[in-house]
Amino acid sequence: MVYTNNVEMWMLYTLAILFGVADAFFYPAQSSMTPQLVKMDHLQIANSLMHGTMMLAMLAGPVLAGVLIAVLGDGHSGSAGMQGIAAAFGLDALTFLVSLVMMAFIKTPRAASSDNDENILESIRSGLNFVWNDLPLRAFFFVVAAVTFFFNGPFNIGVPILADTRFPEGALAYGTILSTWGAGSLLGMALAGMLPRPNPKSMGALLLSLVSVMGIGLALLGV
Repeated sequence: MVYTNNVEMWMLYTLAILFGVADAFFYPAQSSMTPQLVKMDHLQIANSLMHGTMMLAMLAGPVLAGVLIAVLGDGHSGSAGMQGIAAAFGLDALTFLVSLVMMAFIKTPRAASSDNDENILESIRSGLNFVWNDLPLRAFFFVVAAVTFFFNGPFNIGVPILADTRFPEGALAYGTILSTWGAGSLLGMALAGMLPRPNPKSMGALLLSLVSVMGIGLALLGV
């Protein structure tokens, strides 16, 4: 659709809904699959490798996409950059195809039979009740929801516009910005592994401090 310059808003809305529905199933399945594939004493290492790989992809992927758009197009929005944007989407689709092939070789153990016959809606309701009745989890839930709504939204919408209108590099600048996000995530993961484990009683204060730093950074970006 992008290559033929035949994109309409209803198509984007439809794809966004499909992506949201897919993510609702993908992320819980991804999180629950790792403990089934590795032994419990290797679980921490496996989680570290998985998250480290994701951060490396966040570091390299946006820059590669920015280079494709800059080389094959003009690096900015508009019909002149459609070939580069289409190439970036095509490469991304190819990575999903590779992931699909690799997942076909993953053999998960057969789940033990359970007497619990809850359907999906009942399981969601049970999970929400559990979170609501646990004060720390409830507070964490609201913090994550607030960050997602007030930070991710403005960042995901505002930064592409900023890169396209304020920087001559256009898509390459946006890719570099996203790559620095991945670099920061890698650095944070490395620091978390080197620093002593914080006291559980101070986790709430630490979480609020980190969220405050994110808010201050976003406010400075808007000045």
